[in-house]
Amino acid sequence: KVSLKLNIYGRGESDYMAQLRSFVVLHTLPVEFMTMSNLVRDLPAVYRQHDVLLHTAEWEEPFALTPLEAMASGLPVIAARTGAMKEILRHGDNAFLYTPGNSVELASRVQELQMQPALRSQLAESAQAEVISKFNESAVTDQIESYLQATLEIWQQT
Repeated sequence: KVSLKLNIYGRGESDYMAQLRSFVVLHTLPVEFMTMSNLVRDLPAVYRQHDVLLHTAEWEEPFALTPLEAMASGLPVIAARTGAMKEILRHGDNAFLYTPGNSVELASRVQELQMQPALRSQLAESAQAEVISKFNESAVTDQIESYLQATLEIWQQT
């Protein structure tokens, strides 16, 4: 049997949050709604206190900042296969992915990581190393400079 507790961070629309809270109470689920007083100061510690980040956005999310932050902190990520997640995350290599809307597949991914601590550690270490090497200030600055240079060259040819 898998034993877990879900912490939900952030704020949503008040009606939606009320629905979530009611659902949790009605079904007696092990869920806590959490707040942070200072996002910048508190977030790294929050990542370190957990076993996995569930990034369950089901829309074409264009940014992968939260999963990248979690990965940089050494936290494995399970994310919906959508938007930027499809470009940055690779199932079984630097994260676990699941089909958006497929709660059974998501639960299976959570169970896999809980039942295989060595896999969880390997995934977290691989992801952390990748984020540190590919998304550090120097690497990102070089990428931006390269894009700008290529754009300038194309612009000058027209």
